[in-house]
Amino acid sequence: MPRQIQTRSKTGVMLFKNRARNDWMKRKGIERDNIQLGKRIRKKTRFYTPGEIQPFIEMFDLNGQQRPGLNPGTHYRRAVHIAYTGGRLGDFAVANAAAGYNQTPAGHVWHHFHDWTPPLVHGGNGYGTLFLMTTAEHGIYHCGGVLQMETHLGVPYRP
Repeated sequence: MPRQIQTRSKTGVMLFKNRARNDWMKRKGIERDNIQLGKRIRKKTRFYTPGEIQPFIEMFDLNGQQRPGLNPGTHYRRAVHIAYTGGRLGDFAVANAAAGYNQTPAGHVWHHFHDWTPPLVHGGNGYGTLFLMTTAEHGIYHCGGVLQMETHLGVPYRP
């Protein structure tokens, strides 16, 4: 019978095979064993480089109701602050011009961030920030500046 090598850990004595298994799990990005599901769980950060902030949903207040807003974190290519035109296609054209693009890059979409500010003078649609994100990261259900403008002005936003 082979003799097992013991190593010292913070909690006391740990067998070498357990330490090797834990090192293997750490390299693979497996966080821990999930006892309830009976399987191992992968870390959700495996596609992101260390130090980056993942896109996440943060709640914001809209007329006394909490709504989910998408915060791009550090996962965006460009950010521009524009005056809303009243339609998504118009906003995208203005954002592309402000960012120096002829058209929206393939695989990306402009996200209306939930920081819309109402117009100071009647007749405008207000201002907001647009983030150029990948289509996959933008696919999470969320509310944003368009809903804020529609709710405040009572006007539907054109496609």
